[in-house]
Amino acid sequence: MGRMTISGRSHANVYDLFAPVYARVFGAQSSAALLPLLEKTILSALPAGARVLDVCCGPAYIARELTARGLRVTGIDNSPALLAYARQIAPHADLILADARSFDVGTGFDAALCNYNSLCHFTCEDELAQVFSSVGRALRRGGRFLFDVYMEPAYRRRWRGSYTVDADGFHCVVHPSYDAERGQAHNLIKLSWSGGEAEFDLVQHCHPEEAIRSALDAAGLGLLQTFDAGRDWHIPRETGRWFFLCERPQTKSPAAAEL
Repeated sequence: MGRMTISGRSHANVYDLFAPVYARVFGAQSSAALLPLLEKTILSALPAGARVLDVCCGPAYIARELTARGLRVTGIDNSPALLAYARQIAPHADLILADARSFDVGTGFDAALCNYNSLCHFTCEDELAQVFSSVGRALRRGGRFLFDVYMEPAYRRRWRGSYTVDADGFHCVVHPSYDAERGQAHNLIKLSWSGGEAEFDLVQHCHPEEAIRSALDAAGLGLLQTFDAGRDWHIPRETGRWFFLCERPQTKSPAAAEL
């Protein structure tokens, strides 16, 4: 049996390894709970045929639901393995291998999404601003952007203990922990299957609210509202998961970054 250990910050490599379990279990479970929130915040205002950008789309369960509603969806992700699943799950979406910090998919999108705490994989305010700037360039003026992140109270409360997941011949053991001093959450993952095993640390970065707001300002995106999924929408165990609803302004602001 082959064994490998992945360390460092190669997120694409980590997610390529994790793709079979993430696509079959975590992505599928999360999308069902997320759709009603998307409907409340951003989807209900979109006309049929609107263009939607799904940033860090993963296995594209959300993209599948949006294309079924008649929306034209472009999804980007930097994991070839996850995109391979995405092309099976959402065959009617346009799926592109790209880095969220520097992608170029054209302009004129009516809305953009970045869900499942995907922004935690970017390390600092500057990287967030790069992602937000890329999104802003893709949106039409007045286009809206919705993303969610876990805030520190959620990391402190939830990143502990361990749990096991089995999916299609893959056995996955996850040991989560949170380093409050560094603002880093760790998911030590041990994955085994008939042909081998792997161990890797999936690191997440807790972004303070002020850093997120500053990065949005730097990118020229206006923050419209924030929502706490537990406090405001009464979703069990999701207190501390914040949704940020933003907009590319209708007109240029002198202080905004050029988009």
